[in-house]
Amino acid sequence: MRRVPLALCLSFAALAAAVPVLVRAGDAPAEPPKPPTTPLPKFQNPLFDAEVGETCFFSVRMPDEKEPNRYYEERVLARRAKHVLVEVVVANAQGKLFSVDGAQSGWRAVSDEDLSFPADSHMQFLKDKEKEEVLVLGDPPSKAVRTVHRFIQYPDDPSKPDGATKIGEIWYSHDVPVTGWAKRTPTMFNPRKEGERVSISWSKRLTPEECAKLAAKWASSDPEKKPDDAGMEEPGMGMDDPSMG
Repeated sequence: MRRVPLALCLSFAALAAAVPVLVRAGDAPAEPPKPPTTPLPKFQNPLFDAEVGETCFFSVRMPDEKEPNRYYEERVLARRAKHVLVEVVVANAQGKLFSVDGAQSGWRAVSDEDLSFPADSHMQFLKDKEKEEVLVLGDPPSKAVRTVHRFIQYPDDPSKPDGATKIGEIWYSHDVPVTGWAKRTPTMFNPRKEGERVSISWSKRLTPEECAKLAAKWASSDPEKKPDDAGMEEPGMGMDDPSMG
């Protein structure tokens, strides 16, 4: 049998060591996403500095589901001195938009930098339970945002405000636009008691022209409108949101 010279074997070994090994994506854990490092504002309500054109795409998973099957886009269409117009649109998983969800859309009061509920709502934040958290979003994880995890006590039955209560949770984030709800459970603090809402993406921006056109149908419900303002009214039903007017 012909033998390969030792020097040649060593050359082959050195060459092999110099060639990088191809590693598949699943062979090693990816670098975990890191939250932004931009300065955080002093005020509590993320909607307070919302800008016209901002959007946030989010999913809703019902209590009996393992995966979300409802998708929405919320966007800021207009601002006034003390109100912001937020419209929520039904979508699919790919972000295709369908009809406006009137129950979740409408003008919201933002005159107060802090978060509070009206006295007659019988809802309150449990200040002693809230805490700062970094929330990782996506499957696989794709984003990390800074949040304040807040707990809200509300009546189990709105018609019996002095009866049994429930505890809801919202992860408020200044890193997430529009309402800043990085995560919320349940999605509504009322008898519907739906499951979990989670933000997915927010890089999309609407142009001022698009916003003006979409906002026209809300002109007559504008709480700060002038007497000569006109438009077709399509009022929302209001949300159990401390920033709601």
